[in-house]
Amino acid sequence: MTEKNSRAGIKSRLPRVDMRIETLKRILIFSISTLLLGTAQCSFFSVLNICPRTPDLILGLILAVTLCDSERSAMALAVGAGFFIDTLGGSGLFLSPIIYFVYALIIGRLARKMLPSFPSFLLLLLPSLLYRAAVTVAMSLLTKSAALGASLFITVLLEALTTFVLCLPIYFLMKLATKILSSHKKFSF
Repeated sequence: MTEKNSRAGIKSRLPRVDMRIETLKRILIFSISTLLLGTAQCSFFSVLNICPRTPDLILGLILAVTLCDSERSAMALAVGAGFFIDTLGGSGLFLSPIIYFVYALIIGRLARKMLPSFPSFLLLLLPSLLYRAAVTVAMSLLTKSAALGASLFITVLLEALTTFVLCLPIYFLMKLATKILSSHKKFSF
């Protein structure tokens, strides 16, 4: 009888262990994605100088995680990625965790009724770019780093265009990553 009870105890603990392994897999995949995209954003694209501002790849990553995984995972990723971006080459104000967290909240609310598909990603990328434009204008005014008017408008437009183009492959990479995780249900931290 005790052998039967011990088997039942082991079986009842298995789903919990599976959930921990799944959590560790997600943390690993999202951390590697943040590391690669954040490093590319802060080093490669800032040196490449495509436009006066650096394209925001983390924005696309948060949006892809929101659609492919869950809103809560995206919020956790947003805070971690924000700290990472500020550590690598932020503005010195250390507002990125807050900016990305608010973005994850907003985009999570918008994505609730959307299917995890590429057309949804494209549709949600437009309000994402508007949010980023508002943040860019606010940061420019706060740090007084850019003049108002046509030059700021062109800067915001170029930043939005490069962010849009460079974020397109991120959806497919995150979709592949969630398939690798072999989870058929949404997950949240």
